[in-house]
Amino acid sequence: QGGGSSNNGGASAVPNSTGGGSGVEDTAEEPPVAAPVAAQGGVPTAGAIRSPPPPPAGDGNIQVLTTAMEQLSPPSLTPATAGEGAAATVQGANALSTVPPAANSDPLETALNNMASLDRPTIYEGVVQLRKLLSVETNPPIQSTIDAGAVPRLVELLDRGDDTKLQFETAWALTNITSGTSRHVEVVLTHGALVPIVHLLSSPDGEVREQAVWAVGNIFDKSSVARDDRTLGAVALPPLLRLLDKKDKKLSVARTAIRAVSELCRGKLNFDLVRLALSTMATTISSSNDELVLADTCWALSDLSDGSNEKIEATIKANVYPRLIELLKHDSPAVQKPALYTVANIVMEDAVQAQIVSNSDGLTSLLELLSSRSKSIRKEACFVISNITAGNKEQIQAVIDTVGMIPMLIQMLSDTDVKVREEATYAISNVTEGGTPEQMKTLIEQGCIPPLFSMLEVPDPTVVTVALKGLRNILKVDEVVTSVITDISTSDSQRILMALQKHESHDISTMATEIMELYFLDPTQSLRTAMERRDFAALRVGITTAPVTAAGVAEIDEAVVEEAKVMLVVLTTEGLESGIAQRSVAMLQSAIDSLEAIERVDRTLAEVRFHTTLPTTITQNSTRSTAYSNALNQPPKATTKTPNTQHPTPNTQRPPN
Repeated sequence: QGGGSSNNGGASAVPNSTGGGSGVEDTAEEPPVAAPVAAQGGVPTAGAIRSPPPPPAGDGNIQVLTTAMEQLSPPSLTPATAGEGAAATVQGANALSTVPPAANSDPLETALNNMASLDRPTIYEGVVQLRKLLSVETNPPIQSTIDAGAVPRLVELLDRGDDTKLQFETAWALTNITSGTSRHVEVVLTHGALVPIVHLLSSPDGEVREQAVWAVGNIFDKSSVARDDRTLGAVALPPLLRLLDKKDKKLSVARTAIRAVSELCRGKLNFDLVRLALSTMATTISSSNDELVLADTCWALSDLSDGSNEKIEATIKANVYPRLIELLKHDSPAVQKPALYTVANIVMEDAVQAQIVSNSDGLTSLLELLSSRSKSIRKEACFVISNITAGNKEQIQAVIDTVGMIPMLIQMLSDTDVKVREEATYAISNVTEGGTPEQMKTLIEQGCIPPLFSMLEVPDPTVVTVALKGLRNILKVDEVVTSVITDISTSDSQRILMALQKHESHDISTMATEIMELYFLDPTQSLRTAMERRDFAALRVGITTAPVTAAGVAEIDEAVVEEAKVMLVVLTTEGLESGIAQRSVAMLQSAIDSLEAIERVDRTLAEVRFHTTLPTTITQNSTRSTAYSNALNQPPKATTKTPNTQHPTPNTQRPPN
């Protein structure tokens, strides 16, 4: 969609605020939120505000990720000696300066000089100083830090298993560096930081683990290369899931870990990892009520369920959809949106459709989402509803019985966003494909014809085809055809249909020509066309709604007169049941009686042949059409239902969330 919907993103710095996204509508999507960073000297708090990540730049130059993962051994946990990691090991242009700081030296220079020391307290002081510099909210000196060659030294200091305080500050500094651009992340990855950071996810120190989670989340947020590297995903995901599976985890850990998992799920995970992640996501979404945890879990599920049937089936088996449907009524749009996207990914499955219909809040939640300020939410809600109306008659009736649903869907046909209008067209047209005449009559009474007709002028030929099919299906329903023709019998409507007769799409031009010939030509020609095509619904329209006169019918050949006589029997028999105006019956009777051809037609035979096949109770148009055919000893017209159930390609292929 389909939907196209923007990717879920994550704040990529260590945030010092909470929140799940903005509910303010914009012209494209909710605007990206600048990623805050941790305040100086403070402990990072959870609550990344999700926002679309910036376009990756330079990720293609990273060629050492998988190699580093395969070759680097886990960091040593033995005590570091005084000389380990000294600045003397850093050579070349990126080597840290060991010149003692001047009295009025730059703070960055002071921090880097201290980090180059051999003295542990001095090293620690330098890392803290650098971390604080990188934590300022406005223009942190990320590029200056990289240019000074600090990244290799920070990566080296991660390998201090006996000094968790130093590891914590070092990981925090690297986290804030990775909060910059994808180019900044590329530098960190090029120097091999991801491997030791991933190892810190299993650190015995809780603060170190949590800080490592932040760093991993930032890296997978900014680097598409890292996300799409299956080897890195296989190494990073399991320890993150283990953190989420712990029953005694802090809320801040749950928030940071699920954010990192959500970013990683945007990549190319192999299917075994998808199933592993789904199990943890199912537990998390059912056990948490925290807005940020729920939002990121839903984003992860949206990505995990997007794509192949294998992924969709695995998501269904994880049994997350009942909870997702509940979350459609969540107070926060930050939770509603990814929950809706996930439901849209899996709604083609019968079990999900049945759950939405049976859940007392399922359809009402979708109805409320149709009023959202976010056009992407409105579009996805229409998409989900369209798949429900593509189901059986009971599902269609459940949609109709939801007070306000049909009027709102019809209103969506005139939405300001064309994508919303297109999805609403599917929702309405699917009712005409599988609904009963009475259900289609409800659409007419609610005024669907004019806005549905307006969809014939959209540029997408697929949507035009769907709208035309809907109109054609409605015109074949006897009970409503008169009012429908009244609605669209305007010069503008005929202009649109005449233009579509020349459409480059064969299906569109054929349907437009059929509708014009059957319902908009002069009565005589319409009757002839209906006879030729054995279209009994159109024949009935021509006889009962056109200004039929003796002279007009006299111009028609004998076969049409016979059809008219059979139709008269039908009208008389069903006059009360279908609400056919007695005036039409009298008009037709008068026209037939005035014809000389009446002497050559055995009226009694026509009536007997009709009554031998007409069912006692007629409830569906398809049954009535068969009765007409049998009355004339003609083979019944084959009726086929176009499988518009789950939108034709490309609508079944959902866009990336």
